Amino acid sequence: MPHPQQGQGNMTIRLLWNEQVDLDLRVKEPNNPNTIYYDNRVGAGRLSHDNTQGGAGAFEEYTGPVGTYTVQVHFFGDHRQGGGGAVECMVIAQRGGQIVGQQRIRLSPGQTSPPMVFSEATPGFSGTPLNFLGPTQGGTDIRN
Repeated sequence: MPHPQQGQGNMTIRLLWNEQVDLDLRVKEPNNPNTIYYDNRVGAGRLSHDNTQGGAGAFEEYTGPVGTYTVQVHFFGDHRQGGGGAVECMVIAQRGGQIVGQQRIRLSPGQTSPPMVFSEATPGFSGTPLNFLGPTQGGTDIRN
């Protein structure tokens, strides 16, 4: 299956960080019972790569069809000399290149973030931005 290109019909979810740690972007796609985080062959979309080393400008990116997504970040491994405790990262959701939601996360080694849900505001999009519903416990709309 070809990798979807970013465009009007696609959702892009990026995980960004700057520390020498292994963070995993975990994406549950619409209509797919599997969670994608290291094997990019199991779903309708694709994960760019599994960045296991981190460092300045580290990222992982998922691109797939528009729909409702549940996203988590897992702090898998720490490559910093002596360990460094918690790290901050950013999850950004885009539709057709436009940022439609973002969330800053702080994680400790071995920790997984609460689920974040990204969903279309209206069927067919029609120019209406996606809602970022926030962590599933409560949640807030933090669109730009």
